[in-house]
Amino acid sequence: MKNLDNQKSSPWALAVVLFICCAAISILMETSQALAEERAHSSEELGINADLDDVAGVYGDFCNAWVGYIDGRRVRVVAGYEYKNPLIGILWMTDGTKSGITEVFETPTSTGPACVASEHDGILTIRSEAGTFLRRDRGAATNSEEQVATSGNGLYQFDIRTEQFLKP
Repeated sequence: MKNLDNQKSSPWALAVVLFICCAAISILMETSQALAEERAHSSEELGINADLDDVAGVYGDFCNAWVGYIDGRRVRVVAGYEYKNPLIGILWMTDGTKSGITEVFETPTSTGPACVASEHDGILTIRSEAGTFLRRDRGAATNSEEQVATSGNGLYQFDIRTEQFLKP
């Protein structure tokens, strides 16, 4: 049997071992970060929900949101209206997290704030709300507020995959 204490290791062998250890640590760190992000996302329920504490009151008023997976991609669609015009419903679409709006879509007609009514196979049914809503004008020269009445007779289909409203 050879005495291992007296053998010298090749510098190349040590470099290879060090490289493999660094690569393994990097992979473990990336996996750990991905799991932590998924845990944070999983705290929000999938489907239609009204958990909008993270966006409420920033740009407008919100009815509800839909959260789900489309083609393996997590998506969050928040429905409501911008304060500057309650007649037009708005959809804010994100990557599924509670941060960062990636796209904003206006309803095809001016019938009131948008609400997600249902989802089937990546198609959202959006209805508009009837009622009286607050319009805020935050222009450079003016700062006004007024109540605006909406008809609420709009019903729309929004394709999440193509990110567009479907024609009736």
